[in-house]
Amino acid sequence: MKLSSESPNLVLTPTTDAEIAQRLAALEGVLGLFGADQVTQASAEQLRRLVRFRASLEEMELPKQILAGVLILLHVLPNGTLGVTLTTRSAKLRAHPGDTALPGGKYDPGDATIEGIALREANEEIGLSLETPADLLQLTRLPSFASASLLVVVPVVYLYTRKGPLPEWVKNEDEVEHIFTLPLHSLDPTRRTLSCPVERASTKAPLDTDAPTQPHDTSHLDVDITLEYTYVDIPWLDNCPYRLRSFDSDALPSKISGLTADILLLLLRIADDRVRSHLVAPGEEGGERVGEEDWHAFAQGQMEWEDLVKRAIAEPRGPKGARIKYSRIVAGSTSQ
Repeated sequence: MKLSSESPNLVLTPTTDAEIAQRLAALEGVLGLFGADQVTQASAEQLRRLVRFRASLEEMELPKQILAGVLILLHVLPNGTLGVTLTTRSAKLRAHPGDTALPGGKYDPGDATIEGIALREANEEIGLSLETPADLLQLTRLPSFASASLLVVVPVVYLYTRKGPLPEWVKNEDEVEHIFTLPLHSLDPTRRTLSCPVERASTKAPLDTDAPTQPHDTSHLDVDITLEYTYVDIPWLDNCPYRLRSFDSDALPSKISGLTADILLLLLRIADDRVRSHLVAPGEEGGERVGEEDWHAFAQGQMEWEDLVKRAIAEPRGPKGARIKYSRIVAGSTSQ
């Protein structure tokens, strides 16, 4: 996934069999250090499934002026399950203040890989040390997403391999309000409280993650947490529907919604077959019933992310990558 200094694009190459084998061997070494009593069998298998996942079988070129990388940083909680590090965006930010995000941001000159973008931004936003690479094990890269402003967002998945508590993160005061941990199992469809779809006039599309989000006390979250789930289907690109979902709890510093929720749900679909059976993608049949509704991952007729990314790449842009002002993205809106 090298970027030529003369090229306007970053080339994402498929993960090779050799790379997967190397990562699996490294993962087994890490799991051996933790021991079976410190990592649940289910969590270990989720990690293996992530390593085996391939985002694509073909090369993909992405324009660096509209490219962003975000970091899904997993770690083992004291109860042996997996947690993910999230941030709450500063109230001082112009775009989406107070929203939950994954650490990450846009391409900067000098970034050579999508992983480099995500790790650099995590270093800047939460103080993730890049001086001890042995503490980070790359697991996989997820398929690309498109944000509300049609940035192409590529999530990369890493495991924090050091035993014991996480480092004391140092937030970037200008961008981050809180840094917190969410147990992945709290997003499991069988564990969530379902509220009726919300009625709202907003036509807000997926949340941007081109900028991140002091630590919030979430030490209690590694035991159990039930999230309230709400969603609303709204018109978005080409007037196609988009399911804007939110997960919330009084225990969280900020609700998890939009693109951040979409990325985490895809992570779960890949990592856990049981979760996948509850989250129905476009073109798939069924979906187990939980409560009074099916836990569909998409609205009926929603565009697939692959098509949205292609549209984002084709969108008319100014010299710095900004969309042309009057290009309609959300029905009835010309805002950028």
